Amino acid sequence: MVPIDKRTNDFPRDSKGKIETEDYYIPCRKYGKEIAQIYHHGRNKLGVLIYGISTGRKCIYSAEDNNINIFDIFEGDEEISFKFKSDDIDFFAKQLGAMVQGKDIRPFSIKNLPQSDYTIPTDDFLEYRNIISGIPQGNKLILSKLTDDFLDKKVKKSLRKRGRTIEQDLRLNKMSRMKKEYIHMNNLWDEYLIFLRHKLKEGENKND
Repeated sequence: MVPIDKRTNDFPRDSKGKIETEDYYIPCRKYGKEIAQIYHHGRNKLGVLIYGISTGRKCIYSAEDNNINIFDIFEGDEEISFKFKSDDIDFFAKQLGAMVQGKDIRPFSIKNLPQSDYTIPTDDFLEYRNIISGIPQGNKLILSKLTDDFLDKKVKKSLRKRGRTIEQDLRLNKMSRMKKEYIHMNNLWDEYLIFLRHKLKEGENKND
């Protein structure tokens, strides 16, 4: 499986900051046992090793019936392996019972990183909800941009002095998908709410 670097709560990376993908795989289980492994094979290619000739052949026939391209097929005494394009991972994950968290089957998605159980107090969260309640449903992306702008303004410089990026610090604190909680944890909540009020009001005035 894809391991997590416990020092950084991130996937292992090389000296250039790229995720190291060798030897990592998604286990596939059916009937209470592991029947296959899906692994990275460079760029946009994935490979699969299936334990059992019958299971492997059924998977190949099913792929062919669905016009999914597979290549480099190898049949051993007790296993079958082949490669396929990464765009087709959904098909093979469903066929082979890939073990993933939630619906995300991308092995290096941040959804597969450990997450903190930090919770924003109810009163603080309700104040936040009240501020953003006026954002039109179709314009919710503006909130994500404003949050990123706030983090860049308040956190980026100090983290750079410590040799870290915002993304690295979020992962270190198990908050890759918890930017609001990260802001609250760092005692920046009041400043964040003031920032949101100001920017959202500024946007309303421009639209008048």
